[in-house]
Amino acid sequence: MSEPAKMSCPEFVALCAARSLDLLEGQERAAFDAHRASPGPHEGCLEALAAAEQTASRLAEALSPAVVRASVWEAIDKQIDILSTRRAPAVPTQKTPRWRRALPWLLAAAALVIAIGLARSRAAQMERVDQLARQIEEQANARTILQQERDDARGRLGLRDTAVELLAQPSTRVVALAPQAGAPAGLAGSALVSFERATAIVVVTAAQAPAGKDFELWVIHGDEKRPAGLLRGEAATPLIARVGARVVMGAEAFAVTIEDHGGSTTPRGPIVLLGVLPKG
Repeated sequence: MSEPAKMSCPEFVALCAARSLDLLEGQERAAFDAHRASPGPHEGCLEALAAAEQTASRLAEALSPAVVRASVWEAIDKQIDILSTRRAPAVPTQKTPRWRRALPWLLAAAALVIAIGLARSRAAQMERVDQLARQIEEQANARTILQQERDDARGRLGLRDTAVELLAQPSTRVVALAPQAGAPAGLAGSALVSFERATAIVVVTAAQAPAGKDFELWVIHGDEKRPAGLLRGEAATPLIARVGARVVMGAEAFAVTIEDHGGSTTPRGPIVLLGVLPKG
């Protein structure tokens, strides 16, 4: 059996993302594994592989790999349509009794009894109207929640697919976001940066921001810090976010700070994660 071809450190680094997704085969995979097992010296090889494997692992944790069947989306859309078209039954209009119009000579006592009965009937109708109004509001809220959950699920699946696609591209830079002094326990992250596609995906491990605070992502261009959105989500689920072309191009580093709830236009809180992009 022939020996696998020699692989240089830059070639190894370029294939780390593909190896983390188990996409290498044959001689290319053998050469990769041989280079990793060699005593070195290595030029950032093991660090690049660790960052790629951590990112792949965070993507797997951030979203379930199961594909959502079309029938599931159809069932959700059908339920939304049902809630959108459901209408409350019409409330019958109270009519003045014919005998009351035709007999104005009724005794005052009888008129008082009728007035009391009408008042009670009107009160019952108003209570029914209020009840129907509450039902309509609940249906509207349910419809809104379903739409938000559907859109959020579709958006997160789209981000996952984009991240996996980026991770498989040799030109994508995998940047580890290293915890800084004072960072919450367990906080870490990765950034997938593609200057060719002018996009980046940031994946941060699950962590709870302090009460009244938010994690905010920044893209650093020299002395300029550009806000790239808040990182929010379930405490037990890694956070995943896209960074657009406007702030990706020319980026030198990514940082995450702790800001007051709602974020800021300039960083004011402490930096808890930092990843510097390699030059060249």
